[in-house]
Amino acid sequence: MSAGTSYTFWVAAKNFIDGVGDISDTVSVLAASPPADPAAPSVTATYNTVSLTWVAPDSRGVSIDSYQIYWDSDGNLSDDFTLLDSTSNLFYNINTGVSQGINYKFKILAENSVGPSGESPIGSALAASEPAKPSAPIKLSADTTSITVQWIVTDSRGSEISNYHVYWDAGAGGDPRTLLTTTSNSVFTASTTLAIPDLTDGATYKFAVIAENALGNS
Repeated sequence: MSAGTSYTFWVAAKNFIDGVGDISDTVSVLAASPPADPAAPSVTATYNTVSLTWVAPDSRGVSIDSYQIYWDSDGNLSDDFTLLDSTSNLFYNINTGVSQGINYKFKILAENSVGPSGESPIGSALAASEPAKPSAPIKLSADTTSITVQWIVTDSRGSEISNYHVYWDAGAGGDPRTLLTTTSNSVFTASTTLAIPDLTDGATYKFAVIAENALGNS
């Protein structure tokens, strides 16, 4: 049989005396079944949004009416999936209520008029992105040949900050585009400081800070 084709059947009785009897009423049956299981959804995320797409599976004779989206949003190691939503599209976006640093996991089921498919494999993504831009460093203290600057730990946006890159103008004027040093965040707690010695008395220095995490630089 061909999937999606309607087949009609009837029955007639036959014996050796009278031959074939009257034909029964007809019945039509559609050759169809629930859709094939979808492949794992493709999931992408930033620190405050999650987007997923998937490919339509074989409908198995009847067009797919909807897709059921299940998710695990608690960030635990166990797979605790609950129904998130249902859609007729091949994509879904979450733009509110995303918690940075959570690894969001998803499964998809396809459904037609016969019934639902099995679950897809899991697709997942970490809700994270590059750190927020740090605020400008401030002068904490200074004497004739040294300056100590300080900056506040910026929003990591879901992935722990690993380093701060400190740039300066080396007293030459202009924007601070020369890398002075890179500091590890593991040394610091709520704020960061850096002491710069051996400076020229009376010179003006400019500083800027870039934060880095596993996703890149601010």
